[in-house]
Amino acid sequence: MKRTLAITTVLFLFSALFFVCVCPAGDEGSLKGSWSGEMYVMGPGAGLDTGLCPVDTLLVISIGKGVSSHSGASDYFGALCWHQIDVTTTTMEGRGFAILTGANGDKLFTNAILTSYGIGGPSGPWEEIEIITGGTGKFEGATGEGTAKGTWTLINPAMFSWTGKTNGLIGY
Repeated sequence: MKRTLAITTVLFLFSALFFVCVCPAGDEGSLKGSWSGEMYVMGPGAGLDTGLCPVDTLLVISIGKGVSSHSGASDYFGALCWHQIDVTTTTMEGRGFAILTGANGDKLFTNAILTSYGIGGPSGPWEEIEIITGGTGKFEGATGEGTAKGTWTLINPAMFSWTGKTNGLIGY
């Protein structure tokens, strides 16, 4: 049970990092953002039904809101498969994707690799590598990458809150 709680916490943190990757329109340059939201641990084997994650991983969904230098006020949706657990250091890793939607409806797509620390505790830090893979509207053909860092807090064994900031580069 303690290990499941730790895994859930890590997943929520990684999803938060995904939310930080929203980009500016028709521009190239620095990408900055601040985000907050909640992560929901769908549980082991959740990928069997969804096709998103292998059987031996946890599917974690992140939902949040924030603001970005390229999209303004934005919504965040992310899904991560927690696939590597280091029980000796309470560190977890997850891989997945995120979709950032600006106020005008333009979407930015990212892939992410999230690392969360302190799993099993009441809170901890996370960090994420984000790769921009395209988008819609002004983000069509967008490329770039960034990093995000933040913290997560356990709400219950299947839910975490998170906050984070992103810094990176974007081109479109």
